[in-house]
Amino acid sequence: MQIHILGTSSSRPAHGRSVSGSVINTNKGAIIVDCGEGFQERIFNHNKKLKLQKSNFRIKFGKINTILLTHGHLDHTWGLLPFLKTLSLDGRNLPITVIAPTSHDIINKLTSSKNPFTEITDLEPSNVDLCFQYRQWWSLGGTTDALNFQVNWILIGVDENDEIGKLNAILLDPDNNNVQPVDNLKNYTNEVEIMNVPTLHSVPSCGWWIKEDDKKGKFNSELAEKNNLNKIQIKKLANGEDIENHSSKYYRESGILGPSVLISGDTAGENMGFQNFSKTNYKTSLLIHEATFLEENIDRANQYLHSTAIQAAQNAKLINANNLVITHYSSRIKDTSNLISEASNEFDMVHAASDYDIINLTFDDIEIIS
Repeated sequence: MQIHILGTSSSRPAHGRSVSGSVINTNKGAIIVDCGEGFQERIFNHNKKLKLQKSNFRIKFGKINTILLTHGHLDHTWGLLPFLKTLSLDGRNLPITVIAPTSHDIINKLTSSKNPFTEITDLEPSNVDLCFQYRQWWSLGGTTDALNFQVNWILIGVDENDEIGKLNAILLDPDNNNVQPVDNLKNYTNEVEIMNVPTLHSVPSCGWWIKEDDKKGKFNSELAEKNNLNKIQIKKLANGEDIENHSSKYYRESGILGPSVLISGDTAGENMGFQNFSKTNYKTSLLIHEATFLEENIDRANQYLHSTAIQAAQNAKLINANNLVITHYSSRIKDTSNLISEASNEFDMVHAASDYDIINLTFDDIEIIS
């Protein structure tokens, strides 16, 4: 798994940093997490540099199958439609899925009406709610019919107190005025395992946990030979099937857990989403967490439901992450060394991301290429 950090600034570009957007290369395709303005140009410039460096970690547009948004603020979303239009101009014919959070009330109302355009202003959503943005993008040519490739528009209901792993999601079809429930996100992500983790912000928001498949342990062929098993029996056991008097789990050594990343999006430092996640059995190789402010500005962080570097580190410790990368810096932050210093008092493995960093996660290690 390789994570390409293509923006580390909050709200607006500052000090040579662009707004939010990342690309995650997995074994089953690439996933975009957030897509602020200018995102497609950043991918182009990043790839150009990587090509000159003859890097193996380039971003291939044809491999991108999913776009995940953490919330509706425009520094995280406003580059999406131009990116989709470029894919269309380039002749894309593969489907792509867009998944974004909204409130449970909106999900329930759309589900009840079965109409993606049903009136929702009585629910008093924010004017940047992703439900509204979806409709704006559709009106500007963001539909399957207009783009000439399939777009799966999915909204998920989120609330800070949600049970981790519980899904309340719908698939919106603006071309046919249809709304369908979604039971399993993997059906729309080329089987990449993803999960939303509710966060606390001024609009419905979530982090995204993304995981590679586990590596299977070695098959014990000596035990199979000792038990006089034939080729058909061995094949079934190797594929995880039990046969008479033989359980497949006894014929394979322990596997290795696949690498995973949790990207927080914008969030208050103290939130129930991370508390609830910490009580599960989900493991996290890497937490990428916003660190908008230094501790001296914690009052501003609390006011705007953002995090300090120390709070990011505390959340990394809380969920027992192996590594922490901080990002999403306020324009007040010119030098990230103070953020690192503060976070390191709470958590050992801290890196302050820069635009165009590549984080290479393997089954047992992490490499950061600046």
